[in-house]
Parts: sequence; C-alpha cells; structure tokens
Amino acid sequence: MIFLCIIAIAFAFLAWVKRPLSLALLVVFLPVYQIRYSAFGIPFTLLEVCILILTVVWLIQMFIRREHIQAPYRWAILAFCVAGTIALAVSVDIRAGLGLWKAYIIEPVLVYLVYMNTIRTQKDRRYIHWALIILLLYISAGALAQACGWMHIPEPYASEAPQRATSVYPFPTAIGKITDQLIAFSLVFIAFGVSSFRAGIKRRLFGFTIATVFGVLGLFLSVNRGALLGVAASIFLIALMSRRKVITFSILGLVCIGLLFVPTVQTQIQKVFSRTDTSTDVRVVMWQGTWRLIAHHPITGAGLGGFPVLYDQYRDASHVELFPNPDSLYLTLWSEMGLYGIVAFFWIFVLWFRGCIRALKGNQYGSVEWLIGLATLAALVTFLVHGIVDTPYFKNDLAVLFWVLFALVIQNERRVSHD
Repeated sequence: MIFLCIIAIAFAFLAWVKRPLSLALLVVFLPVYQIRYSAFGIPFTLLEVCILILTVVWLIQMFIRREHIQAPYRWAILAFCVAGTIALAVSVDIRAGLGLWKAYIIEPVLVYLVYMNTIRTQKDRRYIHWALIILLLYISAGALAQACGWMHIPEPYASEAPQRATSVYPFPTAIGKITDQLIAFSLVFIAFGVSSFRAGIKRRLFGFTIATVFGVLGLFLSVNRGALLGVAASIFLIALMSRRKVITFSILGLVCIGLLFVPTVQTQIQKVFSRTDTSTDVRVVMWQGTWRLIAHHPITGAGLGGFPVLYDQYRDASHVELFPNPDSLYLTLWSEMGLYGIVAFFWIFVLWFRGCIRALKGNQYGSVEWLIGLATLAALVTFLVHGIVDTPYFKNDLAVLFWVLFALVIQNERRVSHD
C-alpha cells in the first residue's frame, strides 16, 4: 500500500502539470493491471487507480478553467455504457460482472473522454504515438529475453514444443492480443511514411520500425496463430492501398511461399488440418457449447461475468475445461453482453471505419492524417480478424487500448491541419 500511495501521488502530480504526458504514460504501462490490491474488501488494480486519478484531475481542471467537455459521438458511447449496464443487471454472477463492468465498460470510456479533452496539439499526439511504440517494444523485448534465457517462462509453456514466450504476462496469447494491433498500426507508418519523411515523422518512423521488428519476433515466439492471422490481414490491406500493387502482392506471395518451408510453420499447419491440434479442438467444442448457451439465452446471454457459470450447463461432457469466455470476440459479445451489446459494439465499429475512410479521402496521400487513418483502419482489421478465434477486447489493458485507438480515429477525423 505504501508503494501504491507513492505511485499514485507521483502520477497525480504529473497529471496535474502535464496531463497529455500522463495519459501517454498510462498507455505505456497498460500491463500494470496485473498489480492488484484490495482495500476495505474492494479489489482494484494499479491501472484503474491511475485511470481514476487521471479522470479526477481532468474534471477538476475542466471545472477550474470553465471548459466544455468534448464527447464526440456521445450517443454511441452512451449506448455502449447502457448495454454494459444492462449486461451487468441481468448477469447470473453480479459480483464478477461488477468487476468486468468497471474494467471493460466504464474505465475505458473514461480514458476515451480524457483523451478527447487532453490530446489537442501535434506534440500531444506524438506523445501517444511514442507510447504505442514503447508499449510494443518492451512487451516484445520481454519475449525475446525469455527466448534467450534471460527471463523465466512459466509452466506449462516452458515445456511445450516449441517453447512459448509470455513476456510480462502469465500466458503467451496475451502477447498477440495486444501487439498485433500495434504492429498493424506501425506497419502503415513504415510502408507509407517515407513520403512524409520530415523531422517529426522521421523519428517516429525509426521508432515504429524498431518496435515492429521486435513485435513480429515476439509474435512468433509466443506462437499466437490468431494474432498472426490478424497481422496478415492488415498486411493485405496495406498492399491493397499501395500504388505498386503488382510488385507488393508479388513480394507478399513469395514471402508466404517461403514461410511454408519453415519447419515450425509446417508443423502448425499440419496440426490444424490433421485435427491433432488441441487448441483448435478445444475451441471448436467450446464454440459449440457457447452456441447452445446462446440458443437458450438469445437476447440477454449470460450477462457480464456470467459465462463461466452458465457454460457448465451447456459444455460437451467430454471436455472438463471451464473458461472465462468462449475465445471468440463475437461469441463473447453475444454471450456476455447480449444482442444489445452486439448492436452497441457494431455502432462503434461503424464509426471507427467511417472515421478512417474520411481521413483517407480528406487528406493528401502520405500526410500524417492520412497515415493515421490507414494505420487505425489496419488496427481495426487486425482486431476483427483476430477476434474470430480469440477475444482481443475482454481484458483490462486491451479494453483501454481499444478506446485509445478509437479516440485517435475520431480526433484524427476532426483535424484539418497537417503536421
């Protein structure tokens, strides 16, 4: 608690004197949600303490300065919060649902609001870009450190063949869930940023390049196939936007053919198509059980935090595993937040996509606004494709990252000046 108080005081001071920098620092240290405390019987994480401090500082400063709160697309945001609140109210496990409600619904939306009322200048925006670079870099560096034997890999992943890195997380899929969107974002700057090779973008371009190299290596070391599939989808999008499509697709084709000769890739493909892959088998059975649950609760689902409770009634008798969610973004949305949750999320996705398209159409090819439009679109494509076989939202750090990227999209859509 002494450590928590010191961190909280230091972060509050930084937020008061330099709020944009404190928001960037929050993004850098998203994995600190794993540092958990309990006070008066209430559990909380270091990440949410920082979010609440930043929110309080922002509200106080807004009141003192008599500024108006900027909340673009407030009806969509409100619909999302209402959907989450209804999902909490109908949950079969209110206690668990309350924790998910504040971690996946309320706190990420607070970060969105703070972002929209804090990040205003080009310098502020660069803070966020560097925060994304540093986040990708050190998570991936942790995976490399484990591969080199400098960091411990927890069991059973240390004994698997191939060995799977976990970096700063307790399990390997956590690496791909957060780094794939960052890699997709970075790849756009690398592929098209040369046309904006000025002093400001030059330094960021170097940072994105280094972070992406580490990120791709980290993904392979974690053996996260869903994340790799998402990144592949973003690369296809980037190639589609290239002015030299024939050359770009030819290079991509040769790279894909070359990967087929890599022993690890061959093994993973063989496992999937031979039905000997445990991960694939478990997912298919789990999805079947989830569909049975949804068929009995099509409108409300199980409610926030309710899936582990109800799933036991619908799972296949041959599988004894119990899971916090069905390892699919879309099935998780339906089973945890019901049909109204799917509608609310779809509204957000539409706004995200529209904001990206407007940035691409309304700005010069290669400009920073154009780059951000395509980068956030690539991140969205990665998110949606990865979401077919995993849940790249329902985790504390992932939910906040989602809303930070969404805020970046909306703010970029509204900008008219250029770097």
